[in-house]
Amino acid sequence: MSGSDQGSPRGIKLGLSLLGAGILGSLILYAPSDGAAALPQQAPAVIQGRLENLDLGNLTIRRFRFAAGSRLGWHTHLDGPQLLMQEEGRGRMQERGGPVIELLPNVPIVTPLGVEHWHGSAPDEASIQWNIYDGIGVPGSVAWGDSVTTAEYTAPPGRTGG
Repeated sequence: MSGSDQGSPRGIKLGLSLLGAGILGSLILYAPSDGAAALPQQAPAVIQGRLENLDLGNLTIRRFRFAAGSRLGWHTHLDGPQLLMQEEGRGRMQERGGPVIELLPNVPIVTPLGVEHWHGSAPDEASIQWNIYDGIGVPGSVAWGDSVTTAEYTAPPGRTGG
């Protein structure tokens, strides 16, 4: 996805769907059959029910701590898109042939199925990223490519290194 596509309604909808499925989707609310207690009065809504784990299959949620200057190599997710969410610090990512994108806290970025990309921290700042994707434990679900060159990694955001 190009930098101009990342804020598109389709990209945002997909990102929020993956985020919901990955983080919040690990729990399901069911209507109570026995009059379960309501949430406290200060809650904006009253939800009754019980919580059960949802079988997420191969959906993976990972929290990476990247030291300043570190990044993953070029890779492609082959079983579904990946949602990246910066929690702390500044990060970077780039899709093959596209500009370097600065990752900032609480701004979701979706890398589409089959699109080669890399991600990591900024050169001068450590970061924490959440990564949600399908395929963990499935052999061949991630295809690893070359290392990211210094020129690619240090290109200013909005520019393509090379």
